[in-house]
Amino acid sequence: MTGESWIRIFDLFSRSTLLTMRMMRSMRQRQPFYRLVAIWALLASSCNAFVVRNERISSHVIRSSRRFMTQDDSKFGFGQRIESLKCLVLGAISGSVAMVPFSAFHDLVVLPSNIQTNGLAQWEFDNDMAGFESGLFAIVYRYCIRQDDNEQLNQGVIGAFLVTRTLSRIIVPPYCSAIVLNCGPPLGYVDWSMIGQLLVNGAESAALFGATAAAMDWAMTKGYISKFPG
Repeated sequence: MTGESWIRIFDLFSRSTLLTMRMMRSMRQRQPFYRLVAIWALLASSCNAFVVRNERISSHVIRSSRRFMTQDDSKFGFGQRIESLKCLVLGAISGSVAMVPFSAFHDLVVLPSNIQTNGLAQWEFDNDMAGFESGLFAIVYRYCIRQDDNEQLNQGVIGAFLVTRTLSRIIVPPYCSAIVLNCGPPLGYVDWSMIGQLLVNGAESAALFGATAAAMDWAMTKGYISKFPG
């Protein structure tokens, strides 16, 4: 902002202040409501003067924020923390929304038929944790793919999170024997029940991380989130 702009703001602020003070003098002391109105008018006129006379402030702030991305600051500075925060928010929203129908089928239809559980409470918990998982995935996804357009790299990151989440959610049935694990046909180590869990949890994980990756790609293409340099 130039010195002339500040002079204009100060001039408008002074005029509005004098006008408000005159209004308050003309009012009786037993009218607190009108005094509040006058004070509100003072604040509103001051804010209006600041906004109307300085429409270029927003672009100035944007240009200033980009200065965080300097040569020495580009990978580990404050700007990257802001980008990571945006990834966290976008990932949490997109992932949890994508999980809603899949987790509903799993927790309200499939799971109660196998084990005793509070289906609705489990569904709520799973969606909350899905938002947390997809938010962290979004941060890692941005750091992994960087400015590389290799689709196999993108799919590899998704696949790594998908396999990890899917395998960690398998519940071993109570009839399985331990050391060495044996649950019966068709494979001994895993039975049909566990294979069904693999398929259901795999579909959930694919929807969760696939939707998050798609949202991240869209945001980076539009420029809402910058790609990690390197």
